Amino acid sequence: MISKTDLMIIANQFVTEQKVDRSTAVKMSHKAVKLKETMRTKTVSFRFYKKDGSIREAEGTLNPKDIDYDFKDSDKKERHDLIKYWDLEKKSFRCFNVGNLITV
Repeated sequence: MISKTDLMIIANQFVTEQKVDRSTAVKMSHKAVKLKETMRTKTVSFRFYKKDGSIREAEGTLNPKDIDYDFKDSDKKERHDLIKYWDLEKKSFRCFNVGNLITV
């Protein structure tokens, strides 16, 4: 289930950092949160802008059954401005800015 708190945290970041209107920010954050939720149980194909401006097509997941990685204990806080995922092609964790998500 999509957390309203996560939606609003991400939407507020869009409004302040990317100077978009509230309606656009909520739509963008909804798409990002939905991607994160779907990746928890499935493999998802999606596209996003890389830092250099090029477009990256990725296939990723957050489903532990599909991740070949030894998790370590970590005190890191979850960053709401990033989408992290296990890249099935690269076989490693990757992340990108939520605002750079193009399509799912």
